[in-house]
Amino acid sequence: MPDIKFPRWARDLFVPARYKLLNGGRGGGKSWAVASALTLQGAQRPLRVICGREFQKSIQESVHQLLCDSIHRNGLSNLYDVKDTKILGKNNTEFIFTGLARNIDSIKSIEGIDIVWIEEAQTISQKSLDFLRPTIRKKDSELWFTWNPDDENDPIQLLKNSLVIDQEQKAIIKKITWRDNLWFPEELNKERLHCLRTNPAQYNHIWEGDFIQSLSEFFKEECFLVDNKPVETPLHINLVFATVDTTLKGGEGKDGTAVCYWGLNTFDENYPLILLDWDLVELEGYLLKDWMNSVVYPNLEILAVQTQAIRGSAGAYVEDKAVGTVLIQQAMSQGLDVYAIDSKLTALGKDRRCILISDVVREGKVKFTFHAYYKTTKFRGITRNHLVKQVVSFSPGDKEADKRQDDLLDAFAYGVAIGLKDSLVDAIE
Repeated sequence: MPDIKFPRWARDLFVPARYKLLNGGRGGGKSWAVASALTLQGAQRPLRVICGREFQKSIQESVHQLLCDSIHRNGLSNLYDVKDTKILGKNNTEFIFTGLARNIDSIKSIEGIDIVWIEEAQTISQKSLDFLRPTIRKKDSELWFTWNPDDENDPIQLLKNSLVIDQEQKAIIKKITWRDNLWFPEELNKERLHCLRTNPAQYNHIWEGDFIQSLSEFFKEECFLVDNKPVETPLHINLVFATVDTTLKGGEGKDGTAVCYWGLNTFDENYPLILLDWDLVELEGYLLKDWMNSVVYPNLEILAVQTQAIRGSAGAYVEDKAVGTVLIQQAMSQGLDVYAIDSKLTALGKDRRCILISDVVREGKVKFTFHAYYKTTKFRGITRNHLVKQVVSFSPGDKEADKRQDDLLDAFAYGVAIGLKDSLVDAIE
């Protein structure tokens, strides 16, 4: 066997234990060490390893490539046969990849599981944990979890806390940060220091593995302005699109349906995404089809003309759940440009979505037009700019967030993620 170097903390990965829980911040090398340890152990003796995460739509979203890289890097290529969806050892070791949210029942049919490795365990549901723990029952089988902490009440954190108390269960629990990575690259260190200088409020969460804290002014209003003023509606942009957060139970006094209208403007690298308009309505679900046809799509065409959008309207991105699923099907049947917002994005949850887009917002890449900034509407008896109110009032970790009206915040976060973090920019370049 090749001589593979591991950091000191990773030696415990070779110590038998029912639970191995590794949490911490970015750059600690947790996943790298686990991939190396598993492929080395799998080369030494036959193992059946399930590699899972809560949400996995394709093999590209799994740790398949990470394990492949580990095999090649550590000189184990002659001991493994890498398939498109599996990794097989010459000694009958097998790595299987699955998403728990959709395929967890399939694990029941897999006999003789030695190790389960759950990556990004901060997203694992209580349902998945409750299923896995009694299902993985082979003698000396192990459950490995790696994650960057988000909330102290996440199921994986509650499991960790219970294992600290329960001394009957053999558990190895470690917090790993960038300081524990002997090969922490200089380029990554520059990113760490940049975060410390420019985003100190999130530094401890991102790099030190602390929980998301409740922060005032997470999205500062000034980030959306230029010299404390909104921007003019641009006269030449690439395209316009809308993001729609649909209601679960529509009607007066219930959830609202929110839409944000966006202009993608890569001609201006300083602020490539501009919020052109927004709306927040109280409608019964059966009326939303007419609202989409008579309001959302016509507004997109008007905005495409106003901004002289080269590619016109890219259509509407709609949250694919509840009424939204029906709206998507109806729009498609009419030949309208409509897209389901990626389930990876909707599944993140509000805090994680807002953290995802926080860097581009703080860099000033998202701006509000005069119209969007000064617009007011009446919703639930209150007249104000509901968009600005919801966005600048957001705080990660806010325990009361679910009780507040924040549909526009969701539509806003979806729009920024799609415009600057997803595929729209790539599509026009």
